[in-house]
Amino acid sequence: MTYTSKMDILSEYIDALNDPNLKVSQDLEKEELLDLIETVDHIKLLHEVEMPSNEYVESVALKIRSIEQPKSLRKKVGSRWGFTRWFPLAASILLIAGLSWQQFANIFVSADEITVVQEKELIPLGPNEIENPSYLGENSLISFGNNEKIWIWNPQTDKMESLPLGDFLYMRNPAWSPDHSKVAFSGYKNGSAGIWTMNIDGSNIKKVSAPSSIDENHDTPVWSPDGKQLAFTKTVTEAMPTHGFTITKQEIWIIHSDGSHGKKLVNGKEPSWSPDGKMLSFTKVSKKQSNEIWTIQANGTQAKKLTNGMESSWSPNGQFIVYSKYRKTTEEISKLAAIQTSLREIWAIHVKTHKLSQLTKGKVDEKQQAQWRQEAKEKPPTMPIQYVSSGLYSDWQPSWASDGKSILFSRDKQQETGNHFSLYKINVKYN
Repeated sequence: MTYTSKMDILSEYIDALNDPNLKVSQDLEKEELLDLIETVDHIKLLHEVEMPSNEYVESVALKIRSIEQPKSLRKKVGSRWGFTRWFPLAASILLIAGLSWQQFANIFVSADEITVVQEKELIPLGPNEIENPSYLGENSLISFGNNEKIWIWNPQTDKMESLPLGDFLYMRNPAWSPDHSKVAFSGYKNGSAGIWTMNIDGSNIKKVSAPSSIDENHDTPVWSPDGKQLAFTKTVTEAMPTHGFTITKQEIWIIHSDGSHGKKLVNGKEPSWSPDGKMLSFTKVSKKQSNEIWTIQANGTQAKKLTNGMESSWSPNGQFIVYSKYRKTTEEISKLAAIQTSLREIWAIHVKTHKLSQLTKGKVDEKQQAQWRQEAKEKPPTMPIQYVSSGLYSDWQPSWASDGKSILFSRDKQQETGNHFSLYKINVKYN
């Protein structure tokens, strides 16, 4: 292929990034284009895109001019003629990179609503609850807690391995460090419970926090984006007079990853860091015992209710929070009879506009409800009666992929036998 300018070569390189079937020309290996290609690669890897500054535009323009100009003119960088001539070219390159961004990653969006394009069951995991599903690396591996262990599953090979349990009685609520080299978890070892960290190979085990009494529990750890701190839930319980216990207090605490400088942030549970580390979302139980999603600054100020729900997780670009919530419906089937259905589903909310997006939709047992309707018709109740249904399955604990294109979650199929829990994935687009 014959090129009329370096602009053609750079354009072909960007096209090849967007379409893996295209072959990159050998001309792209020319040393004089390496700086510009490196700039495009940096744009591709960004997690957020902002409009370029004037200084950045000028620097790109000068780079282009220095490449296209004859060698005899390259020393005259400050020439007004040169900048005027090559500024449109710089703008064109930035525009191409910007238009190509949707192919690079869907995490940069100007939308306030999300639509599901595909829902897929990844793997059934039997009768034991799935905890904290999350992607590892470049979304090639998936980690989760199951059966008191931490597992890593490779979807390509279907190979699943657990981290070495060693002296731990259990390891729950796995949370991976930003570089995926360490995992934080709630564990119990040699009569001691708390939050621990460990390398991915099982080495370098460290205790980060420890409950002050047997009535206290620490769980749901999450790493700050810089990997220097952990937030977790401190739960205090009280034994009931007959049997069981009741929760008397739940608090979000922040502590350095080495176990120092622990401090209470706010009353609540299930913390999640924003991608920039400036805020956290968390679940707060209201006076009416309903779950609410709140946000708060990392310094403990400006706590605000966002919506009803629980188990929040920030999108990679910080624009959305995905969460699970109960949706209740009531159907009046006679003057004295009604069917109330409680469905646990995955939703998302835009942090600034508060626009809601429903990502999964619960299903009811139509056969059972038809029987209730027939019963109320054939034998009209003489006193108010309410039939209660919990739906055929419940969805919970959503977690984003690092590219923002998909969300993992756990589905409880409400079955007494067979595969009770499954790991699911939804692919999403932005509107």
